[in-house]
Amino acid sequence: MYNFLYCFDSNYNIQAAVSISSLAEKLEDKANFYIIHNNPQSFKTHLKKIKKFKNINTIDVFKFKDTEYDFPNLNEVHVSQATYFRMFIENYIPKSIEHLIYIDPDIVCLDNPTEMFDDIIVKMIERKIPLAGLTEGTLDTSATYFKNLGMKNDKYFNAGMIVIDFHHWVNQHTLKKLLQIMKKNYHRIIYWDQDIMNLHFDGNYLEIPRSMNYIPADGVTMSEKKTYFHHYAGSKKPWYFENVFNDISEYYQQAYKNLFNNKFHVTMKFKKHEIKVLINILISRKFKLRNKIQLIYGTFKTKILG
Repeated sequence: MYNFLYCFDSNYNIQAAVSISSLAEKLEDKANFYIIHNNPQSFKTHLKKIKKFKNINTIDVFKFKDTEYDFPNLNEVHVSQATYFRMFIENYIPKSIEHLIYIDPDIVCLDNPTEMFDDIIVKMIERKIPLAGLTEGTLDTSATYFKNLGMKNDKYFNAGMIVIDFHHWVNQHTLKKLLQIMKKNYHRIIYWDQDIMNLHFDGNYLEIPRSMNYIPADGVTMSEKKTYFHHYAGSKKPWYFENVFNDISEYYQQAYKNLFNNKFHVTMKFKKHEIKVLINILISRKFKLRNKIQLIYGTFKTKILG
């Protein structure tokens, strides 16, 4: 049985519910889901919704308690302490689990990934590799970053979708080693625990296909023939007001509609550029009156759901 892990805080309750439901809809077999959260009570309403999916065998929520650490580089608007939760998985996840599949809450599942995961896990076992992930950078393309971070290998993985040999993780006391790396390289860390894990695994990971963690470039639509997971990485999220009508946002917005029966998930802080976008949409002939009303309604309904 597959074991999926999500780590997030109350800022990503809706997004995580959308991600989990999109995956549960596509699975053909039952799976276990584990969540590490800073405030599980805030996720209670969303939990009731996603528990209704028939392919969710169990879903356990653990309260993150390892709060005594000073985590590096948390000045980014779209990033919080929650990005470091997955470093502590051995403190929460049952030790009986062999392989654990971590998924970021800003990822939407588009197709049944079980055959792909089977292939990845078999290769990890055969080659005795402790982790699998998408290569995001190489020494050829990111030489300066590798040098500044202190990388010794020639490749770097994106941690938004990773498959973990959990027995290896626990037996090798990985958390202890990650914390040591974090302390030693505190002022070098830019991409949070992703940097820390890359320094630790040092290129010793299985490369997964791009279709398992598709990260679109700005304004570029999907080019893969078959994509299993669409990852809205970076700061331009599909629920931000100015991005709702972008082509690449449609996968997230559709998954949101399927779960919450609402047309749009929109967050708006009523900043100057957002108000300008709103005015342009309202006066534009490109959008029907119905869509304009749904957009405004979705903006305020999100505040109630959140």
